[in-house]
Amino acid sequence: MNAPMAFPAAVTVERIDPMDRDAAAQVDTFILADPDSSPFQRPAWVRAVAAATGNRAHMIVARDGQGAIAGSVALNHVRSMLFGNALVSAGFAIDGGIAARDPATGQALADAVWALARELGCPTAELRGGLAPQQGWRVVEGHHLNFVRPLAADSEAELARSPRKHRAEIRKALGNADLRAVHGRSDALLDQHYGIYAQSVRNLAARRSSPGACSARCWRPLARMPT
Repeated sequence: MNAPMAFPAAVTVERIDPMDRDAAAQVDTFILADPDSSPFQRPAWVRAVAAATGNRAHMIVARDGQGAIAGSVALNHVRSMLFGNALVSAGFAIDGGIAARDPATGQALADAVWALARELGCPTAELRGGLAPQQGWRVVEGHHLNFVRPLAADSEAELARSPRKHRAEIRKALGNADLRAVHGRSDALLDQHYGIYAQSVRNLAARRSSPGACSARCWRPLARMPT
């Protein structure tokens, strides 16, 4: 662990090793308590990206005067001929960025991200979601899409949002008495889930957009993240 860096507003910022399970568990507790957080802000995501792609994982946390975590940001140092050299939160994800209790803490973390980027020789740093810094960053729109929207009031209203052809296919599937929904985290279900996912990535000719698309061995720890 690196020495803490002092920041205004009684917040200290420090780097932690995302491979340190005890430290990562503290961050996870903070992230899970934030209703606006996403899976891409959790240590397990950047660890999986590192394992699948070799793009090293980093984590920065902010602590209040009592030592409690007040904010965090999970990052990958992405280095490749295709994606360039950048410090990204989060790597191979459609979201990520800073999770923090307040804007001042978020800005302290954003400043720490830039400091780390300079140390690593990265000409750019990206925050793909989360709390927006107050200053020193440029907003770029249209490069990445997320797939999040509010759910409709009920099942029929949700179904009505689908195109007519897709709606008919969904109704047909729902009316099939031989189909049943099964949920769980057993090895068999995870293998089946990954098989369907990987086939979909192949059939849609999708770019490798997540560690799961790169390596089956990274799928299981992601799927078993506590919720």
